[in-house]
Amino acid sequence: LERRVLSHRPRSSRCPTAAGERASPATESPAGAPASAPKRPGAISPLAPKLVVVPLVAAITFVAVYPFLWPNPISRTYDIFAFRASEMANQADDWPSLEVASRAEAVRRVGVNFYNRYSYARAAGLLFREALDIHWRPPAVELCLVLVGALTFAAGAIRAGPSPALLVFVLLAGQVAITLGGMRSEFDRYHVPMALFATVAVGILVDRTGVAIRRVHGWSFRRYRLTAPRGPLSPDAHPRPGLKH
Repeated sequence: LERRVLSHRPRSSRCPTAAGERASPATESPAGAPASAPKRPGAISPLAPKLVVVPLVAAITFVAVYPFLWPNPISRTYDIFAFRASEMANQADDWPSLEVASRAEAVRRVGVNFYNRYSYARAAGLLFREALDIHWRPPAVELCLVLVGALTFAAGAIRAGPSPALLVFVLLAGQVAITLGGMRSEFDRYHVPMALFATVAVGILVDRTGVAIRRVHGWSFRRYRLTAPRGPLSPDAHPRPGLKH
């Protein structure tokens, strides 16, 4: 059926092919309409300049939905952060084991949380120990994936320039930085920004790895493309086996 359709398309200097290859502009554009120029790599999206107003809209919304801030938004926002800092200090006094004394300790706590407490690698080690009585501690595979994914995420966002990708990276990385900078006591809910950032970073790493594998091995439909026939295809030109004509 695809070969029949291709056989009746207008001819051009470059014949469109089946199985995933894009047709030439001459066959895609209407008669007399100029073909659209391909987008240059690294070109700024038209949507990017409009995203500049997002922080302003977010700040206005933050104040508008919080009546406590209305009398003095700046001073009372500072009071909110001061209250949270004192609350974490009280939590550290009540539970000394949860105290986070420095920013290096905060980073270490994140690693411990995602490797010792909530980790597929650790779960696999426990499974081996319970089922096979093998005491095996898997390496920190997930943490390595997160680190490489974070670097890939950052490189792609910086290379894209002012774009939605850069905005997402700044937003997620900013949440992580603020959480680590203000953490004075450790509770599981404080690790949510790090978990969200890690999920996105690993997803981007998987996507980029798949693209790289396709480029290296040439997994593309163009290797197996079918050329359109030169003339109309007759039903009797290629009879199917086992059918009587």
